[in-house]
Amino acid sequence: MKKLCFGSFATVLGLCMNKEVYTLMALCEAMFTSVAPNVHFSGTISESNRSDMFRGRNALPKEVAIGITEHPAVEIAASFRQYVLPLLDDNKRKLIIAVLKDIIADDEDITNVTEIEYVNHTQKGSVAVQSAFVFHEFLAGILIYVCRSANKNLIKRVAEVTEEYVNGFTDKTDDITLVPSYVALPPELADMTHTHELVLYTEANGKCTSCGRPVALESDIGEVDHCQIFHAKDDDGNDVDLVLCVDCARDYANAPQEYIRKLLHKKTYHKIQIEALNSIGVPRQRATIEEAVHKLAALNLPFDRELKYEPTKIENKIVGNSGLRDAIIWNANYWFRAINTEIENAAEAKILRPERFAKAFSTMYEQVSQTTDDQTIIYDTMVGKLSSMIGDEYRSQCECIVSYFVQSCEVFDEITKQDDSVPAEHNSKISESPLAAPEQ
Repeated sequence: MKKLCFGSFATVLGLCMNKEVYTLMALCEAMFTSVAPNVHFSGTISESNRSDMFRGRNALPKEVAIGITEHPAVEIAASFRQYVLPLLDDNKRKLIIAVLKDIIADDEDITNVTEIEYVNHTQKGSVAVQSAFVFHEFLAGILIYVCRSANKNLIKRVAEVTEEYVNGFTDKTDDITLVPSYVALPPELADMTHTHELVLYTEANGKCTSCGRPVALESDIGEVDHCQIFHAKDDDGNDVDLVLCVDCARDYANAPQEYIRKLLHKKTYHKIQIEALNSIGVPRQRATIEEAVHKLAALNLPFDRELKYEPTKIENKIVGNSGLRDAIIWNANYWFRAINTEIENAAEAKILRPERFAKAFSTMYEQVSQTTDDQTIIYDTMVGKLSSMIGDEYRSQCECIVSYFVQSCEVFDEITKQDDSVPAEHNSKISESPLAAPEQ
């Protein structure tokens, strides 16, 4: 019988981390820093002690036990997202959840009414039937639980969590959906967390799949429509359920298949967007990115500012989507020099290393492009990621920064060769970026 403790939890994450870049010691320090951010753990834990904690032989440091009582669960979740998520393999997120669900179910010492996920106050019985998860919140909530629980003299039970056991769940993740956030629910609906309706509602982010209007699970919530679960069939005859508002449900009741097909495409598109957003880890240059966005927001550029750059690279990257291309071109033309100047000044002041700053965005692009090749989704997801970190009020500045990195070659691959008709001096001006300099 398996045991949910720090050792088994850490073992699962250790088997699903990016081992080519990070070490198990880095993972250990990152988890402890998440629950006790005011404590400096680097260099204070020996490799043998780390190993004993991962094996379920030793108890955790007292600073960890103190940290989980001093910091709210939501703060620990935010820290977990910042410190631990970048260490994990993005392609194994659903696998981690599937394995943890099995360990929780197998631990007979935990009753069905025991709260085992502290961020969202989820009990064991609810986790067993839950299928939609906010990845970092679920893991952070479990981390808080295991840091509160015994970890000593559990070697035999932790030893059951082997690499073979974890890999056995690789093909058992189809029922798990990753969502960017849980929809806020009234207390009387708390017992519905396992229902099919709530899962669909969460996946739709509380909005009608067709028109995007907010819908509610309650029928008496004022002017907001009660959500309708619309049953459709795809072209292969498979059943597909969607969340619609009352008006759209009525409109689609007798709609021809071509309209149903477009509706199903919207559901698929939204699902890809969610998966793309969840594929992006927290950039290691987060503080620098936040500072750059805030400085950009403070700039007061005249609207008649002369356009300095010929956007040849953007035109060679954005194909078949003139709206997206034109928006990125305008941003790059208008803001490229201003952003470039800020990066140069920060580099001279030794506040940032431009090549690492650029690497944060190229990594973000690589992560999301593994999920989809739709350029609109990629661009919107990167902008959404930045604005979720910094604040929605800075979304336009986030769009400008992502556009800057489209121009400076960190985002999107060049699809066609540059037009020979473009004067060479324009190309040289475009490349006048501190990001083009090799790392020293």
